[in-house]
Amino acid sequence: MLQTLLLFLLLTNFPVLENRMQSIKIRGIFRCGKEIPHNATIELWDEDQPLLNFIHQFIIQKKSLNPDDKLFTTHPNINGTFEINAMHDEFTKLNLYMIVYHQCEHLMHCKSNQYKDRMFQRWRRFIFRIPGQYVSDGDIAMKTFDLGTWNLQFKFM
Repeated sequence: MLQTLLLFLLLTNFPVLENRMQSIKIRGIFRCGKEIPHNATIELWDEDQPLLNFIHQFIIQKKSLNPDDKLFTTHPNINGTFEINAMHDEFTKLNLYMIVYHQCEHLMHCKSNQYKDRMFQRWRRFIFRIPGQYVSDGDIAMKTFDLGTWNLQFKFM
């Protein structure tokens, strides 16, 4: 009993096992041809326990017990540029991804029902993985992940 108590006290005071503040800085530019995609939304997420989330979602087919954490949401400014400065307290190294929602090129689809046909503008989405080397320990990001300029007219095959 005493050994168990000593082991517990040792582990709870061990600094490696504590959550630590981590930070990231990301910047980039989005365009829609020559236009600025003002309606675009950019979200930064931390993926928690990717293997367990995969097992829950695709094998057990239930929502994960530990959902991903949304760290930041922004929109491009009048020049199409955006900047994300986020920090998060996490036990493990941050595993970040960025989701971009946009309506570049106004893809339309028709939805029919018994009353009338309606045209809806579709939202398109793509996901970037953020390299782990840009995550810094502490409140201030030491490196900036520069995404560069992206034309949102592209389509995946």
